[in-house]
Amino acid sequence: MDRMFEQQHATIAFVAGITAPKLVNYKRIITPNDIIEDIKRELGLDIDYMKAWRTKKSALKMLRGRPADGYKKMPTYVYMLNSVYPNSHIRMHKASDNQLMYLFVALQPFIRGFEYCRPVVVVDDSHMRGPYQGTFVSASTLDGAGHILPLAYEM
Repeated sequence: MDRMFEQQHATIAFVAGITAPKLVNYKRIITPNDIIEDIKRELGLDIDYMKAWRTKKSALKMLRGRPADGYKKMPTYVYMLNSVYPNSHIRMHKASDNQLMYLFVALQPFIRGFEYCRPVVVVDDSHMRGPYQGTFVSASTLDGAGHILPLAYEM
């Protein structure tokens, strides 16, 4: 009878549920070793490094969702930008299958600020990696005080 309760196991989903609240603060770095120590202290269970790493990955997925979920929220983001910054140039184009093709954002405060800037515009691009490929393009300039003023961005 005593042997029945000698071994206790924690599944990744169970440990991820315990770990997720600690990962809400993105400024605090939680390592798999921290998760191992927390589970040992809180539950008295030993888990290996790989289970702790998978736990962190699973907990972050629970908190952030999948990348596709972020793109589904893009119309809400555009609506909020238009509400907060009226008279801005914000354009979103989707393909026929409802897939995001591009998003262009030029906010009204930056458009008005360009009037007081030096007549030089710097355009830069960066290729995005991960599940969604594409290019992020930004345009910026220097204001009268020599500070960088973003003018627009597109992805």
